[in-house]
Amino acid sequence: MTRYLLDREFFLATEVKPNYLSLLRNRLGKYQKIKIEPFDVLRFDLERFRSRNIDSILCVNVLEHLEDDETPLRNMVHLLEPKGRLFLSVPAHPWLYGTMDRDLGHVRRYEKGDLKKKLEAQGFRVIFLEHFNRIGILGWFLNGKVLRRKGLPFVQLRIFDFLVPLFKLEDLCSLPFGLSLIAVVERPE
Repeated sequence: MTRYLLDREFFLATEVKPNYLSLLRNRLGKYQKIKIEPFDVLRFDLERFRSRNIDSILCVNVLEHLEDDETPLRNMVHLLEPKGRLFLSVPAHPWLYGTMDRDLGHVRRYEKGDLKKKLEAQGFRVIFLEHFNRIGILGWFLNGKVLRRKGLPFVQLRIFDFLVPLFKLEDLCSLPFGLSLIAVVERPE
């Protein structure tokens, strides 16, 4: 995801796992406007990051791996400047939880209403919260619940990549399901 932010004036790319941190440094370390640092959303020195005047946080597929998902949300609201925004993506629908989730280290999947309550309880104002990737539900259910696979087969991944442009059609109708939830939330002033 970080490579899509290269047009920003400055950004801080973080990771908790050393191997992914090395990957970030190898791929993006040459850019002067990118600072790459270790960061654990559960435990970090708030003052060390507060001086950076953080106006946006992008958190993609992180919370579902943590037993405690409220502490990271509380930490992120304190990291942001007033009116700063968190862009969040998490897997949706607990009934979809299966072998692929376990293999990926997921602890949970989220219901829309429950996620909204968690975000608001930590002090965020919800601006946008919708389901995303309606097409992906069928493959996830079939592979993770019915066939009990631990990963998506390569051919299915290629088909999925081919279908990604169709996700724009999701804007035409708001349906109460999708493989993921996308949220944009703001720290109040």
